[in-house]
Amino acid sequence: MAIIKCEHCEYTKEISGQYADKTVKCPSCGQSTKVHDTIVLFTAFSEKLSEFQGELDELKQIATENQAKPVAELNEELMQTLGKMLRDHRIAMTEFNDATKRNAHNL
Repeated sequence: MAIIKCEHCEYTKEISGQYADKTVKCPSCGQSTKVHDTIVLFTAFSEKLSEFQGELDELKQIATENQAKPVAELNEELMQTLGKMLRDHRIAMTEFNDATKRNAHNL
């Protein structure tokens, strides 16, 4: 299987694998867009998910180690860590979208 992920309108849909790595007309906006192999896309997503799981495990460890700390201090650490995770996720998604756009333009 393959996935259309339009970088212009964010339209996403799974389609036949015969279109993987090709450029097609987006059914939603009509712009040319790249079709991604489902396995490749899933693998990239899975790797990011594993990274986030590792960060969550670290947070759990920190919470366990710091049970004696005041709640306000723990909340501040948690908010900083969650903020970092969200920034990292946003950066990763931006990089993915940029790579998707570059691949579409190179075809």
